Amino acid sequence: MNAWTSLCLGLVLTMGLAAGCGAEVSSTTGGGTGSGGTGSGGGQSASTANGTGAATGDGGAGAAVAGTGAGGKAGPASCIDVSGGDYGACEMVLGWGYNGNDCVHYSGCSCDPNCGGFHKDLGSCIKACPTKCDTSAFLGLALKKDGWGVGDHCDDVFACTNAAAANYLESILPQLDCGASSDCPGNGMQFCRLAYAGTVDAATYAGYCEMTLVEGVDAIYCSLYGP
Repeated sequence: MNAWTSLCLGLVLTMGLAAGCGAEVSSTTGGGTGSGGTGSGGGQSASTANGTGAATGDGGAGAAVAGTGAGGKAGPASCIDVSGGDYGACEMVLGWGYNGNDCVHYSGCSCDPNCGGFHKDLGSCIKACPTKCDTSAFLGLALKKDGWGVGDHCDDVFACTNAAAANYLESILPQLDCGASSDCPGNGMQFCRLAYAGTVDAATYAGYCEMTLVEGVDAIYCSLYGP
């Protein structure tokens, strides 16, 4: 499925660099390195040796996003379900975290006890969760059954999303064109064509899996109209 392969590569390579992605800031203290985030007050965070960063800005304090690694060296934020935390009613940006279904944006007063599960942007969260593919989102049309995957032939592949998800996908995949269609019924739902006829390979499927972690991607359909 050559048409999607280039899109998939764009998804993988661009996800962490596209619009809305900030530059990672790191510093070294006492032999360990950590990764910080950008605070809601507009300032950048500085990490400490154990991977815990503190962020400050001209307008207020920001939340640092960092993971921890062995030997005092901070690692990337992990993919853990952060939905059960009580982060408070503050508006401070905590980052993007996996909620058991999607990667979503969180705010609050403190990231404790799940600071290691927050990421600086949506792309970073998605890339940290390659095993969280929502296979229930892979639906079949016509002769194709639900739960399709690698090795399956599709005459057409498209996603049904809400407007926000469609805008995000178009921002990281310039070739993608989403719009209203009767194939995606529902108020405000968008039709995003991902590929024409072809066989789904591993790289293509991985790209589709990443899409299922974007909040608002309702389903990815594979249509099959003949043998």
